[in-house]
Amino acid sequence: MMHFRNVVVWTKIAFLMAAVLCAGAPQVMGQSGAVQFKFGAYSAKESAPVATITVVRLGGSAGTVSVDFRTHDFAGTATPDFDYRPTNGTLTFGPGVTSLTFTVPILQDAIDELNETVILELHNLEGPPDATIGGRQNATLTILDDDICTYTLLPASRTHAPEGGMGDFIVNATPGCHWTVTEASATWVAVITLSGTGTNSVLYSVDPNLSTSQRTAVLKIAGKSFTVTQRGVPPADLTRPAVSITSPAIGARVTNQPVTVTGKASDAGGAVHVQARLESGVATNDYQTADGTTNWTVDLGGVVPGLNLIRVRAQDAAGNATEVTRSVKFVIVNQLTFDVEGNGVVTGARNGQFLDVGRSYTLTATPVPARLNLFAEWVGDQSTNNPRLTFLMQTNMHFIARFVTNPFIAVKGAYNGLLQNEGLARHESSGFFSARTTDLGAFSAKVTLAGRVIPFAGKFALDGWSTNTIARPGFNPITVKLHLHLDEEADAITGTMSDGNWSADLHADRATFTATANPAPQRGRFTFLVAGASDPERAPHGFSFGTVTVDAAGRLGFAGRLADGTVISQKVPLAKDGRWPLFGRLYGGGGAILGWIVFAEGASDDLHGNVTWMKPPQARPGLYPNGFTLSADATGAAYTPSASLLNFTDGTVTFSGGNVETAFSNAVQINPANKVLNLGANKLTLSISTPSGLLSGTVNVPGTTRSIPFMGALNIKAGFAAGFFTGATEGGRVVLQPAP
Repeated sequence: MMHFRNVVVWTKIAFLMAAVLCAGAPQVMGQSGAVQFKFGAYSAKESAPVATITVVRLGGSAGTVSVDFRTHDFAGTATPDFDYRPTNGTLTFGPGVTSLTFTVPILQDAIDELNETVILELHNLEGPPDATIGGRQNATLTILDDDICTYTLLPASRTHAPEGGMGDFIVNATPGCHWTVTEASATWVAVITLSGTGTNSVLYSVDPNLSTSQRTAVLKIAGKSFTVTQRGVPPADLTRPAVSITSPAIGARVTNQPVTVTGKASDAGGAVHVQARLESGVATNDYQTADGTTNWTVDLGGVVPGLNLIRVRAQDAAGNATEVTRSVKFVIVNQLTFDVEGNGVVTGARNGQFLDVGRSYTLTATPVPARLNLFAEWVGDQSTNNPRLTFLMQTNMHFIARFVTNPFIAVKGAYNGLLQNEGLARHESSGFFSARTTDLGAFSAKVTLAGRVIPFAGKFALDGWSTNTIARPGFNPITVKLHLHLDEEADAITGTMSDGNWSADLHADRATFTATANPAPQRGRFTFLVAGASDPERAPHGFSFGTVTVDAAGRLGFAGRLADGTVISQKVPLAKDGRWPLFGRLYGGGGAILGWIVFAEGASDDLHGNVTWMKPPQARPGLYPNGFTLSADATGAAYTPSASLLNFTDGTVTFSGGNVETAFSNAVQINPANKVLNLGANKLTLSISTPSGLLSGTVNVPGTTRSIPFMGALNIKAGFAAGFFTGATEGGRVVLQPAP
């Protein structure tokens, strides 16, 4: 059939060429020409949404010529789906058309990096026999990095003692940004860390300062200054005598009197005498002269219960005097007893030790070995779950310190899941939850709720429960109740969140897969479809679609488009049972899509689930200005690029919804190379990307010259493909399936 059509077409072309030649037209207009990239190199800033690529037809413009274009993923230095969106399609040059363009979507990140390249290719030329692909079949697109490096120093200065030593500070820099330390001209500062990338520490050393003058030096990093200040040696004071008390010790408990006080005194000319007295809240005694000066001793009487102050003064021959004091306490003591249950120790006092009655003490319970065991509680004369127990000593006091085996070690890790209220989903009470727990039960978490990312942190009790309150200025606070399931087989956090007006259930699964020890059995590539609404006036009628990848470590990557044209992507670990918490923050935070998808092999799919898509009312006309909430089934299938992806040759492409008055279909034929031939009278172009399993094309609405673009994805296991197109106010559906 193709051969017959080509004969007819070329017969018409030959007739037209003859007519043109007879009319005296230039010969070049009768040639089909060579198609190639206009330039060998293109460039676009990383912050630009797309790069526009121009393809030209040289040497003639007769007839219709079509050529496929694509990005050669992984051939350049840019990474697909991270630096740009893989792109492919078909350009069709009508008679007289010499220039067409296509675009490559650019993805921006916040990392300073080198410029990256994408290799572009033209292939699969179709047209008259004299049509060719020109010498510039390939071109290079360079993505120009335009991230801005920022730097701050924390702290901005440090002061060092005269003896010098080591010092450090932090350089806070944008990830990927390089920096170098410009050393100070001062020779007494030596920089050890001379350069780095991103956020890092700078280590330096300071020599001793032998002078009495203070000195400074400045280190420069990316135009920022860090000031090092070192104090000088203070001058020695030789004019007054030195005196010290050696006994009793500081804060000593005194149980007998008089109190014997001993100490030392010195002076350049020798101390003349040392005197001491006892001061209390009751009275101040007279000074008594001690025996000796260099080593002295004196007995002081009149000690009273409670705090007593010993004051000692030494005097030299010139009359210069120096005073020192020391406090002692006259106490009544009693024995403290405590027991230890489990693996741990108690510090702060010994079991059976005599302590001062009326004095405050602190006992600290420490598990042994650390982290394998945890402190549970104090019981006895006082009860608390704080490992530090502070008490006022009384007679016959007894405590018990209880320790338990640490239940958090087996369940620590990263958790990801969804927040959903029962019944009809509501945007303000639906979202994505993630948390990371430590082996001591602490956690840091964040929830994406009503378009906002809200971080919070806390600590689980030994029973696995934690209650938190999230303050929201201008809104009701949210009460969060989380339950960390301590049975390591569960690998989950469940709970609820409520602001008083709504309540939603939370479930998050722990990431347990590792690339080597526990690889994910779901690893591979998949195509993914989400059904649309049956009524195109209520919500998009078409199929949302995308591609899914799962690596050996269970990390899932999803990239796709919703049936209203919205781009969506997600990266999240899979649960051990193959559960995927699908979530996308949409419309600037005003909407979302979420639902649980399960990887489980079926007759026509390999993953399936139900999702809820919420779009808010819009202030401007367009698709669904009143918004919608759509609950839809989602399915996916494993995908391996190959010839003959679909299990049929003769097929039908059906278009419905999307402001098209009557649904219509085109008959098509698919060859083993996955090329689609339109067999209908209605104009249709349809391309299947073998590397990705995605499709795209254009179709003319019957009875009009209006051409609508459409796109979608295959489900090779179920043997069909589906996608969407958009009208003025509605979303339409595209389905490719076997011919009836």
